[in-house]
Order: sequence, then C-alpha cells, then structure tokens
Amino acid sequence: MPPNPLVYTVVTNGLASADRAWRRPNSHECNFGTKEELGFFSHSNRATGITRFHEFAGTLPGMKRLLSFLLIVSALVVPAVAQQSSHVFVVMLENRSDSEAMKYMPYLSGLANQYSRSLEAYSPSHGSFLAYLELTTGAAPKNGSADNGNCNGDGCTQAYKEDNLVRELTKHGKTWRGYFQSMPYQGYMGYEYGEYVRRHNAFPFISDVMNNFSQQQHMVPWTDNFAHDLATNNVANYTWLVPDLTHDGHDPANDTQTALHNADVYLSQQLPALLNSKYFQPGGDGVLLVTFDESDLDGDNSCSKNQKQGCGGHIFFALIGPGVRRQYQSSTHMMQNDMLRGTCDMLGVSPCPGDGASVPGLAEFFAGVTVNITSPYDYYGDAGPYTNLQANATSGNGAIKAWAVYVDGVLYKKYPGSSTLQDWVPTPLGLHKIGVNAWDVKGAVGVSEVHVIRTY
Repeated sequence: MPPNPLVYTVVTNGLASADRAWRRPNSHECNFGTKEELGFFSHSNRATGITRFHEFAGTLPGMKRLLSFLLIVSALVVPAVAQQSSHVFVVMLENRSDSEAMKYMPYLSGLANQYSRSLEAYSPSHGSFLAYLELTTGAAPKNGSADNGNCNGDGCTQAYKEDNLVRELTKHGKTWRGYFQSMPYQGYMGYEYGEYVRRHNAFPFISDVMNNFSQQQHMVPWTDNFAHDLATNNVANYTWLVPDLTHDGHDPANDTQTALHNADVYLSQQLPALLNSKYFQPGGDGVLLVTFDESDLDGDNSCSKNQKQGCGGHIFFALIGPGVRRQYQSSTHMMQNDMLRGTCDMLGVSPCPGDGASVPGLAEFFAGVTVNITSPYDYYGDAGPYTNLQANATSGNGAIKAWAVYVDGVLYKKYPGSSTLQDWVPTPLGLHKIGVNAWDVKGAVGVSEVHVIRTY
C-alpha cells in the first residue's frame, strides 16, 4: 500500500489572474501531472486577489511535477508577511468613529501617529459582540448577525463551534489570556457584573471555552492581574485587554467627547507599563493592535470610502511595536478580518480561522529592514537533515542589531547583530517554512521566509 501523500498549500496574493496559466481550461487539474500522479485544484477570490492552490504528490513523478510547479510559483510570487511574534496584544474600544478617536483621544492618537495607523479600516457590521467574535473566529458578520443567525450584537444563542483562535493556538502549543476590567473573578461566564458585560468578550461563547473549565481560567480581571503577569514575565502569546463600559468609549453614550476622554485617560494609565516592558523595547517582538468594534451608531454604516451602507462604519486602527513602521499611514482598505489574519501571521497560526484566511492581513505595516535570504531558494526541494541558511540585511536606520530564525513559526535560535547570517538549520521530513527576522538599532524589523522540502 503506498504511503500517505504529502500535502501542501500555496497562496499567492495579487495574482488571481495567474491561476489560468496553471490550470487546464475548464478544469481544476494541473498541467504538471495526471490526477493519479498529482491531485490538484485551485480557487480564487477575485475581490481580494488571492489564489489558493492545494495539491498532493502521491507518486515520484507527481512529486517531481509538484517541485517544478513550486519553482514557477516561487519565481512569480514575492510573499509579503508580517513579522513573527510571540506576544500579540489586542485592545478593543467601543462605538466611535476614526475621526472622533483621533480628535478626542490625544494619548492614543499620539501613539497612532508615532507608529502606524490605517486611514481606511472598517467594521463589517454593527452589533458590539460581532466585532469581538470576528477578531477571534473570522465569523464574517453581516447585517447584525453571524453563524447563520446564531450570533448577534449581544452574543450567541448556542455555542460557536466553528474554527477559532483558541482552538488553533492550543493546537500550535501557544497560550492566550484575556484581561477584562470589572470582571468579578477568574473564569466568570456570567452575563454582566457592574460595568463588565459579556457581549464585549467573545471567549465565553466559543465552544472550546464554553465547554472547558480550564480554558475559562484564561479569562481574568484586568485590575492587578495584568500588572503582575507583566512584571513576572508571565504574558501569554495572545492577549486581550478589554476596558469596562466606563473606560472603553461606550459610556456616556450621548457624550462622545467625555466617553473618549475617559477611555484615553485609562489607556494612558495602563499601557505605559506594557510599552516600557521588554516586549516593546528594541529587539522585542511585542505588537499591540488597538481598534474599535464599530463606528458611531448615528448613521455611519459605511463599508469603504465609496460604499456608504451595509457595514459597521469607519473605525480607528493602530499598530504599535518595535518592529512596526514609524509614522506610517496606510490608505489600503481593510476590514477586521485583516486584523485577524495579521494576528495569525504574527503568531504563526495556520490555517487562520474563518474569513481571516481569505485576506492579505497586516504585512505592509512591518516594512523597514530589508532581509534577503540568499540560500536556500524558495521551495528548495533537495533539503537534507540540515539546511544551509544564508541571509543578509540592510536598514536605513543603521546597523543590524539582532537576528532570529523561526521554523514553521516556532523560534529556532536568536543571533547577535551583523549584516549577514549563516547557520545550518535542522530540517525534518516534509515541507517546512524557515522565517528570518532582522532588527535594526531603532527596533524596526525586516522579515523574509523560504520553504524547503526534505523528501529523504
């Protein structure tokens, strides 16, 4: 009986039309082999320009044709990826537009101007809970509901059972934790307590948490717990920081300026400890995402600059961290599933749940240092037990201060600064991704990656 076939996935961004050259007309079979030798199909999302190819090699001729195909892909596609990170933080605020946040939140807007912000970020739907669900599951909310009507702005009637970040993080051996202001005690699953409301917390509705007491213990009150965990270096790979109704911009509902002032003051008291921690110093890998669930409820239903109806409006989004581009403003249209995809990319989680799998993500926010991997070439198909990795890096900010190499999203080794890097990296059987990060003296990071295949 033949061995199980190897399985690969190739994703190309911005080359949706190219799939026609790699498929037989009116077919999902590849030009490089028969269906028996090389099972192959592709599908494209024309709206995003993303083409996905899934193939398997069941015979030696099929494997050879697959390698030829991958070489063509590597020649045509230069992948854009976000930096690898083991410490991603998310702050979600409430019910205000991008322009209001920039006007009435001097501390937060100052961080956005210092680091990176989006000028064209939008929420897919009104309904507070749906944004929290989208950023953790990719549930693709629309017109106030998700999961075939199971979920709305207040939560879900039944457990959300589809793929989600809790499931994927657990599968990848990574940790998560949520800190919620005014939550009464660790693992609280109740509807509300004081200024804490469950609709601003997706985790209790996700089946992996709802039905698992130990997972519930990853939800804790913000007060004292976060400061303690930060001081003791006990920070999870993926962290949510959620203020209560008084400090998230929600209340008072009819006084935007006061609501956002209260939120800004709270963040100015809470975030400096995080931003002064080792995770956000030069060479650190911390990344902080700050956004809003939805825009102003009084009439902003826009999906984009030109589409004014059908979504949750124009929202604030900023990305903060030592590897994030400085003083950068993106005019690229993005939605909350891009934030989810960026989180997956940074944490090395694949597949990314739900509609996070079908969008580009946040790679453009991490340009700065240029990393060039000179050996091996992408989809190198003759790897042995160790792969000779060679790379060089340059930066307009000055010298390269540090390097890190990741294998399949897991840190392999850190290296001292130099303009070049060389090492022999262990290569198990199968297809593997080798990622290389380089940091400059100002903390900006450059990222590059190659894929290698070991068949013996």
